[in-house]
Amino acid sequence: MKKIYFTLIVLVLTFSSFAQTTSVIGKIALSVVMPENVDGLNISQISKLQTKISQIVTISGLGASGYNSNFVIYPKFAIYESNIVEGGMQNINIVTAELSLFIKQVDNNLLFSTVSKPLKGSGRTKELAITNAISKIPTSDPEFKTFIATGKKRIIQYY
Repeated sequence: MKKIYFTLIVLVLTFSSFAQTTSVIGKIALSVVMPENVDGLNISQISKLQTKISQIVTISGLGASGYNSNFVIYPKFAIYESNIVEGGMQNINIVTAELSLFIKQVDNNLLFSTVSKPLKGSGRTKELAITNAISKIPTSDPEFKTFIATGKKRIIQYY
């Protein structure tokens, strides 16, 4: 009986001594924070934009949910131009926009990394053109991977 207790104690101490490794300590989690309203976007489009940004962060392996993370990624979506092209049977709306992403620390408002991507979308209405532009955001774009890697590196260097 004493041998069983001794073995259990040794096992518990062995497993608890490996609770934190250096690879776990260096992990950083990014939560996606969306503004409540973005000029020119409806609730559905804001939700689609949040999904795209969450996919970008998750691909990098730094995704977190909720607002309890100290490091956040937030977007700014700006519509620069909206034109109507007269077509044969119906007019087509073309939207030129830009998506900017920022990685910052919530506590002290430090900015660690930024990236901007120009976007174009088309549709029968302006709303459909904006939705089309959001759907064209490439989640596995190397620029986004570099953006997140740079942000992670700068956060680690800062601390």
